Amino acid sequence: MSRRTCGGCLLVPIVLGLGVFLYTEVHPGSVPTANKPSWLDQIVSNDVVLAAIRLGLIAGLLYLVVSLGGLISEGRWLSEIGPAKASKAAEPIARLDGTLKLLENSHQEALDTIKGLKQRLFESDEALGHAAAALTRGQDEIEALLDRVDKLEGEKGAS
Repeated sequence: MSRRTCGGCLLVPIVLGLGVFLYTEVHPGSVPTANKPSWLDQIVSNDVVLAAIRLGLIAGLLYLVVSLGGLISEGRWLSEIGPAKASKAAEPIARLDGTLKLLENSHQEALDTIKGLKQRLFESDEALGHAAAALTRGQDEIEALLDRVDKLEGEKGAS
C-alpha cells in the first residue's frame, strides 16, 4: 500500500468524525443571551451566523492541519515560510564557493607573479652590479690611459 493511499485511508475517518462533531456542536441545544446585547452579540445571536462562524473556524483548523501534514511529509516544514526560503540557501553558498575558488586562484597567480618579479629584480640588480663594476674598471683604465697620454705628451714636449 502506498503512502498516499494510507494517508487517504486515515483522512476519511478523520473527516467523518469531524463531520459528526461539527453536527453536534453547530446545533447546540441553547445559546446564552446577554441582558444588554452589544452589536457583536446581536450579530452572533443568530444560530445560522453562529453555525457559519463555527464551520469557518473548524474548516480553517482542518486546512491548517492538512497543510502542515503535507509540508511535513514533503520536508518543507519551516523551510519555505516567508520570503526567505531555506531550501534555496545552497545556491548562494555554491556561488560563494565558486567565487572563493576564483579568488584563491587569482591570489596564487599574483603570488607567482610576485615571486617571478622578485627573481627578475634580483637578477637585474646583479647585472647592474656587474655593469657598475665594469664601468668603474673602464673608467680606471681610461684614467690610466689618459695619465699615460699626459705622461707621453709631457715627455714629447720635454724632448
